[in-house]
Amino acid sequence: MSLPYRPRLSVEISVEQFKALQVIPHGLKKPLFSAIINNLINLLSEPDTRHKVIMAIVNEQFNLPKEIFEEIIIKEP
Repeated sequence: MSLPYRPRLSVEISVEQFKALQVIPHGLKKPLFSAIINNLINLLSEPDTRHKVIMAIVNEQFNLPKEIFEEIIIKEP
């Protein structure tokens, strides 16, 4: 009996990127990257702005400011 097809995404990263990502706890990479992919899919859902979103990310013009996360952490009960 064959297992259901499970698509995978494989990308080459630098050694520095690999080392930096080692801080992610074991078992959290899949949910973390799934959330990132879902957010990206949402950003790409508008055909009129899709190319601009892709180019902004590729050209590193789009970054998530740390302040957003600091606010979220502070607001947690």
